[in-house]
Amino acid sequence: MNKRLKKIIKKNKYRSPFYHQYKKPAEEEATERKSNKFLYSIFNRVLLSLIVLLVLLISRNQKKLSFIYDYTFKNMNFMRLRVFVDDKLNGLFPKTEDDYKYVDAVVINLDNSENYRDGLIIETNYAEPVLSLVDGIVISLYKDKNLGNVVVIQDELGREYHYGYLENIEVSIYKSINYGEVLGVGRLNSDFNGEYYLAVKDGADYLDVYEVVMENEN
Repeated sequence: MNKRLKKIIKKNKYRSPFYHQYKKPAEEEATERKSNKFLYSIFNRVLLSLIVLLVLLISRNQKKLSFIYDYTFKNMNFMRLRVFVDDKLNGLFPKTEDDYKYVDAVVINLDNSENYRDGLIIETNYAEPVLSLVDGIVISLYKDKNLGNVVVIQDELGREYHYGYLENIEVSIYKSINYGEVLGVGRLNSDFNGEYYLAVKDGADYLDVYEVVMENEN
């Protein structure tokens, strides 16, 4: 045993009982440091979010800065922003997973579909849920005179997936969506099966739904 180690042992031997009783174990100290670091990280992310929100609110009410607000909400790729935040900032808040909401694969029977407007009307089994084809973010929820309730999901490439004819909607605006997550249930058709509308938009152009579905399956 070297002299330095003997000196440390001797020093600890004569410490007061109070010190030994209340000194935190190393594991407890490590846990506390980890917890403090986590809380500090959350605080920084929340602060950053509030700053961005404040800038957007100010730009909304200032004519000279209104272009910032318009660009953010009309042109920003929210999914790409989410990926950036998750990768670079480890997300704004801790994630929770609800396994029962997801499935292993999304199967769409394109044989039971027909062209309509800029997309397809896809038939499903009775009360079968409508599932997301992509990871994305809900950027719009609206009602259309012909399509009824519509959910719009934006993927990382900026493409928009418009799901219409939804009798009920299980997602909310700006919600992060995983592939296979339940969006809602389609309406009942004349054959007492379910059906929903799907169109895929890339900028000002509408894509071929068949090709997009096959691409996502591969």
